[in-house]
Amino acid sequence: MATIGIDCGASKIEFMLAYKDISHPIQTFRLPTPKNDDYNNFLITLKEGIDKLIKVSLDPVEKIGIGVPGVINPTNKIIKKSSIWAIRDKNLEKDISNLVNIKTFVGNDSKCFALSEAILGAGKNYKTLVGLIIGTGCALGYVRNKKLITGHHGMTGEIGHWVLNPNGDKCHCGRYGCIETMISGKALEKLYFKKSGLHKKASEIYEKYKINDDAAILCWKIYLENFAQVLALIINLFDPEVIVLGGGVSNLDILYDQGIKYVGKYVFSDHCHTPIIKNELGDSSGVFGACLLH
Repeated sequence: MATIGIDCGASKIEFMLAYKDISHPIQTFRLPTPKNDDYNNFLITLKEGIDKLIKVSLDPVEKIGIGVPGVINPTNKIIKKSSIWAIRDKNLEKDISNLVNIKTFVGNDSKCFALSEAILGAGKNYKTLVGLIIGTGCALGYVRNKKLITGHHGMTGEIGHWVLNPNGDKCHCGRYGCIETMISGKALEKLYFKKSGLHKKASEIYEKYKINDDAAILCWKIYLENFAQVLALIINLFDPEVIVLGGGVSNLDILYDQGIKYVGKYVFSDHCHTPIIKNELGDSSGVFGACLLH
């Protein structure tokens, strides 16, 4: 039997076909995410990718797993608060299942990331894992004994809109000082613009830091303090054996050689030995996790 995994992002949708050994996919490809908010258009794009994989599969496709941004109601499977507006208030799980007549599972993308890293990636040798995505936004997944913990309302790990600083910047959710406004890639870029008047990507700000740019040094000091508080919050809440980082900012070495030095002073303990490590599956972690949702 074959499984199809789909990872839906704001700009691209990644498709994967795998047989029993999901760590060795048969085929992967990406399609652009439809730019408008038309749900039927979104369904057509997913069906196009699914049909393409069904045609090349030597085995019948038994399951489809789909990772999406947003909260999935565990009772009625309705997607809430997604950054992909087309799927808001929709039951994508039911609609795709009916459209292609294949059992379908839909899960949050950050939880797919955590699941794939726990089973196939950097966390495979640990019993408890938090997978934290730091990119355009910020969210996490919690895995215990290789099983995803989603919570009573399906909201386990939705820390991006936890208010860390009530006097901070306004978030798109309407609150002020959400974690997302403090440690996302956009947060760092906004901070650097305030200090320098220049628009730079997070990776460019890191390069500036390495050549002793004053604004970059100041921004990274502020950022790493915020990063440490968030990591300490996660450790205090979940006390995992390991934290695996994903998302664009996770590619920057400064988080590992400098950031983790800040964490200990915020942890509610006299010691902190939690490994904080980079993911192994790169930006395909989500689609691997989608394959594993069942």
